[in-house]
Amino acid sequence: MFQITILFLYLLAALGFAHGKLKPESQRSAPILAAAFALALLGIVIQGIGIFESVTYGGAINVSLAASVSLIGFQLAVIGTIAAFSSDLRGVSAGLLLLAAPTGLAAAAIPTIDTGGSLSWQLQT
Repeated sequence: MFQITILFLYLLAALGFAHGKLKPESQRSAPILAAAFALALLGIVIQGIGIFESVTYGGAINVSLAASVSLIGFQLAVIGTIAAFSSDLRGVSAGLLLLAAPTGLAAAAIPTIDTGGSLSWQLQT
């Protein structure tokens, strides 16, 4: 349900970061940049909760392709948001968020498979 929300949050945040890179002197760029940070953080939180729920589904570890792709997108979004604090890297941040946006859809597109239900506690940790 939240996969489309994650996609749009990351796309809007990428637009905000790109605007901050292209027009850093504009009076409107400060509120747009603040909104971009808020949208990116909201997307990261939603995707992080979704990843945690899908990876630990049913007490087992889910190591499916969808979970891996979603985790990579989550990492791209976190790195892109951190990099956006530097005005020189906002263009790169916009690109990273554009790459992270479709990974939010991965969890819904590929069915999850429960694996490792009988793993020892060491591997589950």
